[in-house]
Amino acid sequence: MASYNPMEREGTISVEEMGVTTAPMRDQLEELKAKIRMGVSKVELGFWGAGKGSAQNPTPGTYGKHERQAMKELAKINEIELTTHATPIGVAPLSGIDMQRGGYSDQARKDAIDEIKRAVDFASEVTTGGAVVMHAGEFQRPIIEAGLENGEKIKIRDDSYKPKFMEHEAAKEKAWFSVVDTRSGQIQQGFIDTTQTFREPVMDNDGKVLVYTDADKDVNGKIIEDEEEHFVGDPKLRAYTWMDVIKETKEHNELARQDKPDPQFKEYGPKYEKEEMSPTEYFQVKQVRNKVLASRGQRAYYQQILDQTNEVLAADDAGVSPRLGRKLTSEERRHQEELQNHYLEGIAQMRGQEAELKEQIDRMEDVEKYALEKTAESLATLGMYTMEKQKAEEKASGEKFKHDLFIAPENVFPEQYGGHPEELIKIIKEGREAMAEKLMNKGLSERQAQKEASTHIKATFDIAHANLWKRYFTGKEEDYWNWYSDQVKRLQDEGVLGHIHVTDNFGYADEHVAPGQGNLPIKELVEKFKKNDVDFVVEPGWKGDQNIIESFKEFGSPIYGLSRSDASDPWNVIDTSYFGRTAPPYFVVGGYAQQMGEQVGKDFSAWSGVPFE
Repeated sequence: MASYNPMEREGTISVEEMGVTTAPMRDQLEELKAKIRMGVSKVELGFWGAGKGSAQNPTPGTYGKHERQAMKELAKINEIELTTHATPIGVAPLSGIDMQRGGYSDQARKDAIDEIKRAVDFASEVTTGGAVVMHAGEFQRPIIEAGLENGEKIKIRDDSYKPKFMEHEAAKEKAWFSVVDTRSGQIQQGFIDTTQTFREPVMDNDGKVLVYTDADKDVNGKIIEDEEEHFVGDPKLRAYTWMDVIKETKEHNELARQDKPDPQFKEYGPKYEKEEMSPTEYFQVKQVRNKVLASRGQRAYYQQILDQTNEVLAADDAGVSPRLGRKLTSEERRHQEELQNHYLEGIAQMRGQEAELKEQIDRMEDVEKYALEKTAESLATLGMYTMEKQKAEEKASGEKFKHDLFIAPENVFPEQYGGHPEELIKIIKEGREAMAEKLMNKGLSERQAQKEASTHIKATFDIAHANLWKRYFTGKEEDYWNWYSDQVKRLQDEGVLGHIHVTDNFGYADEHVAPGQGNLPIKELVEKFKKNDVDFVVEPGWKGDQNIIESFKEFGSPIYGLSRSDASDPWNVIDTSYFGRTAPPYFVVGGYAQQMGEQVGKDFSAWSGVPFE
C-alpha cells in the first residue's frame, strides 16, 4: 500500500505547523480538550469577555490556578503549543478612543491596557510563549485615505488622482476632517462637501483687515462682489472651499519645510506658524481663528460704548458732564454706572473667550497623529510588561519559554485605522520605537533596546481581514491581487510579522469560510509566509470543527485514517465522523445509544443484542 505524504503537495503546511482557535464564547478548558482530540499541535485560546467574565463571555480571569495548571499540563502532555487571543467586547482600542464618552479617554485606554495585561498574565502562566493577540482598530477614517501619508492625502482631490480604494462614487467630493482637543480628548469630526463655500476676512501680513477703497469701484462707481454690493470702507471677505484648503495647506507646509513663518498664524505661536499641518488641522485652525476675530469685534463694540459711557460719567470741577453739557441726576448716574459695569463684564468675557480660543488652537491636533502616539504608548507599556512577565516566569520555573512571548496587534476591518497593512506596519514600528525609548531610559543600549522591542511587539496578519479591501478596490481584479501581493511582501520586508490568522471569504464580509472555500489564494499566501518566523492559526468561525477539517483537507494533511493504494483523498474517512466533537457520535444506534441519551429504538442491533457500531 502506497504511503500518503501531504508535504508532496506544493504550497501546503503540515498539521504540526498549523494551529486552530477555540470558540471564545465557550469554556476554554473544554475547548482545549476537544481540539486535542482532533490531533492538532497548536491551539489559540480566546476570550470574548471583559471585566467580570461569565459562562458565555469568559475572560482570562475566569480561570483560576487549578484550571490554568490543567491547561498547561494538558498542553505539555499532548505536545500542544498554546497562544492567546484577547478580543474583549466593549473595550476601547489601545488609542483609548471611547465614542460613548465623546472622544479619547485616559481611563478607557487604561481599561484596554489592563484587559490585555490580564491576557499576558494568563499566557505567561499557561503557554510556553508566542502571541497575545488583540485587534487594532484605533479610530475611524475614510476608506479613501487609508494607508496614505498626509502628503498623499492632499492629492486625493486632484482631478488626475485615482484612489485605489473608495467607499462610493461621491467619496472624492466629501472631505473628512477629524481633530482632537489634546487636553479634554474631545473629537471634532465630520464630512465636508468639497464645493461648500466658507468665508473669512482678507488680511495683510500684519494681520490688518483690508477694506474696500475707491480703487475697487467699477466703471459705474459700485463695488460688487459675491453677488453683494459693497461700499468704500467695508471689510473685504474672501470665499474659499476645501480645494482652497488643500492648496493653502501645501503652501503652508512648504513654508514650514523652509523654516519660514506663515504670517496668517503668527499670533498663535510656533506650533502652527512654523510646523507642518494636515488639511484637517489647517481647516480647523482657520475656523477657530475666525471665532477669535468675531470675539474681538464684539469686544471692540463694547469698548466703544464703554468709552461713551465713561465720557457721560466724567465731570468737571462743577460736576458737569462734558458729553451732556449738564449735571447728571442721581438716577441717571446710577443707570450709567450700571451700564459701565455691564460693558466691563462683556469686555472681560470677550477677552476670556479669546484666550480660551487661542488655547484651543494650541491644543488642537490631527486625530491620526494623536491616536498613533497614544497607541504607541500603550504598545510600549504592554511590550515592557510582556517582556518582564516572561523573564519572571522563566526565573520562577527555571525553564526557558519555547518561544518569546509577544504582543500582537491584528489588522481588523477596512473602516478602522490599523485595518490597512501599511497602517498595521506603522502601528508596530511606532510601538517598538516607544518601547525602545523606555528601555534606553532604563540603561539599555540602543541596539539591545531595539532587539527587545522587536522581540515582544509583532503583528498578527489576518489574511481574510485584508481581503475585505476587495469590495472597495477601484481597479481591475488582477490589479487588486497585485496590490494584495505587494502588501504581503511589504509586511515581510518590514520585519513586523509574528503571527498569521488563516481563514477565507469572498471580499465582502468577514464570513470565516473554510480556507480554500472563498476566493483567497490560501496555499500561495501560506507558502509566502512560511519564509518568515511565524505561527499559522486557522480561525474556524461559526461552523467550528467542520471548517477545521476542511482546512486540513485543503492543505492535504490527514490526521488519521487508512490510505488507499491510489493515494486518493482519504478525507471521507473522518469528514462526517465525530472527529473533535464533545457530543456523542450522531451515528451511534441501538441500546448503546440509549445509554448515551439518544432517544432511538433498538432496531439497529444484531440478534445477539450487540450494537452494529
